[in-house]
Amino acid sequence: MTIIQKLFIVLIVFHLQLVSSENTIELYDHNISSGTKKNNFIELCSQNTMLCGPLAKTCLMEKNDSEAKKLFGIGCDNALLKGKNNNYLDNCNELGILYMNDKDYLKALELFNYGCSNGHLKSCTNRSIMTLQGKGIAQDTVKGVQELEQTCAKNEMTSCMDLGILYIGGKNIQQDIPKGIKMLHRACMNKETSACLEIGYIYFIGTSTSGEKTHIEKDHSLATQYYEYGCNAGDIRSCLFLGMVLQSDTNPKKDVNKAFEILQNGCNKNFAPMCWQLSLSYKKGIGVEQDFEKYKELVKKACDLNFTIACSAYKGAQLGK
Repeated sequence: MTIIQKLFIVLIVFHLQLVSSENTIELYDHNISSGTKKNNFIELCSQNTMLCGPLAKTCLMEKNDSEAKKLFGIGCDNALLKGKNNNYLDNCNELGILYMNDKDYLKALELFNYGCSNGHLKSCTNRSIMTLQGKGIAQDTVKGVQELEQTCAKNEMTSCMDLGILYIGGKNIQQDIPKGIKMLHRACMNKETSACLEIGYIYFIGTSTSGEKTHIEKDHSLATQYYEYGCNAGDIRSCLFLGMVLQSDTNPKKDVNKAFEILQNGCNKNFAPMCWQLSLSYKKGIGVEQDFEKYKELVKKACDLNFTIACSAYKGAQLGK
């Protein structure tokens, strides 16, 4: 396993609860006074149920899952009252994901079934994933794939991305790498940024993010293209890997100055993996003058932001290793 693959695994674990929160924070800032305490979130959500989802996602960012569940639950109850309204059904889907994470598969499936039966396509996607994995329902690969294809045909890009990953992996399904790449490309071009991350990784490393061999030749120029698209669409993970691939000696588009700027921007937003990668730029003098004190400062910042690799490195740096 390469250093980049190890970093990717740590990044995914670190990023698991990180939501795409730009719009959430904007709504939070414009609708809630800065003095609002978290214990008022339930009251605010009850008074204006359109706020339940954004408030719940704010709680998720602060790793307060129990409060997020309550808020998504209130929003979902409004879906039960008001029917086919995606703004409310989003809450049911998000609540289902939290129940999935808690391994309460029957409750998750109930919520996904409700959303899907009322036209919420992301709920259909999540139900299909449960069918593929046999969680809360009998495992049925054929049915799961068919459902994903139907949802993808309705332009639900998460389904298209999941199909792409399935075809590339070839687990319980006939491997079809060209078809998988085509689906990932389509999803990425339609702003499903996780697809940009996946296809960029394939061209950067030569394997899927879960380690399957793709028999696709590494192409750092193409990896740059996909990471750039994901980064421009607001996915900070894609920005991280864009910064990394722009530092690669085998990339025709190598640009260490641009890489440094991207990593610095991400670190300024307190995204720990980018602080870590920026620290390495200072340690090695990539796009910036070598500065071991700045390296230690950034490693400490990444560690303070709970990036475990950085914590181990900081201890070594303190010992002068």
